[in-house]
Amino acid sequence: MAALLILIPVLIVASRGDMKTSMVITFVGVGLFNYFFVPPVYTFVVSDISHLWSFFIFFIVAYLISSQAKKLKLIGEVIREREKRVRRLYKLSRRVTAVSEMKQVIKIAMPLIAESLGKETFFFLRKHVDEMPKLYAHYDPKSPLSSKKYDAMFEKLEAIFISSSEKAVLDWCLDNGKIAGAGTDTFLASDMLYIPIQSREVVYGALGLKIKQDEMTTELKMFLDSVTSVMAVSFERISLSEKNSKNAITLAREELKNALYGSISHDLRTPLASILGMVSMLKTDETWLDEKKRVIISQVIFSAKKMERLMNNLLDSARFESHKVVLKKDWCDIADIFSQAAREFEDILKERNFSIKIEEESGIFKADCVLIERVVVNLLENAIKYSQHGSAITLGFQKEGARCNIFVLNEDSHISEEDLKMVFEKFFRIKGISDDINGSGLGLFICKKIVEAHGGTIWARNVENSVIFEFNVPIEEE
Repeated sequence: MAALLILIPVLIVASRGDMKTSMVITFVGVGLFNYFFVPPVYTFVVSDISHLWSFFIFFIVAYLISSQAKKLKLIGEVIREREKRVRRLYKLSRRVTAVSEMKQVIKIAMPLIAESLGKETFFFLRKHVDEMPKLYAHYDPKSPLSSKKYDAMFEKLEAIFISSSEKAVLDWCLDNGKIAGAGTDTFLASDMLYIPIQSREVVYGALGLKIKQDEMTTELKMFLDSVTSVMAVSFERISLSEKNSKNAITLAREELKNALYGSISHDLRTPLASILGMVSMLKTDETWLDEKKRVIISQVIFSAKKMERLMNNLLDSARFESHKVVLKKDWCDIADIFSQAAREFEDILKERNFSIKIEEESGIFKADCVLIERVVVNLLENAIKYSQHGSAITLGFQKEGARCNIFVLNEDSHISEEDLKMVFEKFFRIKGISDDINGSGLGLFICKKIVEAHGGTIWARNVENSVIFEFNVPIEEE
């Protein structure tokens, strides 16, 4: 019983992690046990050899107790450290969910990492793949300025020198999306450890830590992996949120613009139709009409129809961009479409060498006749606008295989190859032969949208001294 009592101080000292002291206490305890309890008492003489075996077993038991107590202490310290890091990770993840900027995430994460590890911490940001990374934040837990003012981590960064060799390691880390530097098998001679902050193949930046080669442990690696994962997820969430906000603003802007187009167009079409009707009645009244008045009325009608076409283009633009166009297909006669389009410009076409060329006996095909006529009218107006007095303009139709080809040829015109690629873009305008040429840049854009809605294609090309605008639509069986 006395021997077991002697083991108590051994256990107490060993639990504090002092192995040497616990063994000294064991030796002293064996001596005291021998002096007071082993005959002959009050001497250190051992008369029975069996007591020596007892002393030896006592030493073995004390050693085992001491070593196990020390291990338990180390395990307890590891568990407490893990608990602290888990709490820090929980605190980090909880706080970053409420922020909406990457800078705020860095401002929260950097002090937590640096103060948890007691290491100088850096953050390098790279906005684009082809852009050189730059030092975005630096936090030193030993600096009183950093601990008092977190915003200081973003200040005076130009005074921090990063060697070319460290920059090379950083570039490799960002390009490959892998950990590199001190404590790893890649660039282990580096002074810092670099950990990429990435999510779904997107590398937002890298975390840098000043550590030594032998300081990299499994626990540390797990902690850093967890922290960088939380940062990467936060960066991705913020990036997606910013994109969604931009898309929402763009969508709202487009909806407002289309609504404005529609409202203005509808409000203008009603009085415009009245003007056209009244002026057309005046044109048919021969009792007071002389040549001068006829020219004026023709010019008024032409301008009113031009305004009507502009209103139609604005309405069509809003409809196509809001995906509210429903084709009303019926059997169309190309001769009727050509004649109706020519009637829109009957007065001004007298000043051109205008002709219609239909190569097929039957120019019948199925499409939205109103929209196809709109395409022909816009192409014909474009040809008139960029042609000279007396130049030839030809409307043509032919069938090629399973498609109908319709074209407008404008003689004595030319478009540069660069402009040919952009001519059907919205609001794009070619510099004309006269400074008086005006337009909205919507006509050809509407033509492209209408043709594509029919499953066709439209293009422009130069042929000798002429320009041809041509489109096709698929032929549907009866």
